[in-house]
Amino acid sequence: GAQEAPLPRIEPGAHYMLLRGLESLRSFTARGNAEARKFFVRALELDPEYARAHAHIAVTYGRENIHRYSNDSSRFSVEAGLKAAVTAIQLDAEIPHAYYALGVLNLALGEHSTAISAARHAVRLDPNYSDGYALLGEAGVFGSDLDEALAAIRRAQLLHPHHPPTYLWIEGHILFQMERHDEAQPLLEAAVESHPEFLQGLIVLAANYGSQGKKSSGTGALEVARSIHPDFDMDVA
Repeated sequence: GAQEAPLPRIEPGAHYMLLRGLESLRSFTARGNAEARKFFVRALELDPEYARAHAHIAVTYGRENIHRYSNDSSRFSVEAGLKAAVTAIQLDAEIPHAYYALGVLNLALGEHSTAISAARHAVRLDPNYSDGYALLGEAGVFGSDLDEALAAIRRAQLLHPHHPPTYLWIEGHILFQMERHDEAQPLLEAAVESHPEFLQGLIVLAANYGSQGKKSSGTGALEVARSIHPDFDMDVA
């Protein structure tokens, strides 16, 4: 049969820095995101051709924009992210993380169909890649097929039993869009409870309260959002 290509050698210290960065990234805060990028940059100082580190640097730029972590979140930082994602693909076109990163960046740009395509490619490369399915759900909220989005996030949860609370937020957001507000409620509450600074979670939670006529609860969630992001503006319907 065809000879297996040798696996690229990874500098152990670089891999350790990658793991440290992934841990920081899981906090879903501006501070955690910035800290994660520093670890990924340190991984590249030890191993400049470490594709996964390039991919995760790209993810931090995408997340920074989607979750409004920084006032200078802009097209410029999305472009820096796209450059890192493309570098990751050039170094190793078989890692799903690079396409996941591309998907996150396209989500930041509002290019939802491109984000969905990138997520689909990530899970084709690795059918057990839970974050790829989670992204398929997250981007799918803006697509036409909410059933596919819901199936994707539930698949992600099965693949990753100790999944981050953001998975609950994605499922809650999809159910909110489906007008299944009662089912969405406990998921959104759990996501915000475990990540109190999670702006996107607070926004959908407030909207879900509003859709159920629970205006005071919705206003409370928005007040928390404004205390974290003073420039944030939205009213409960």
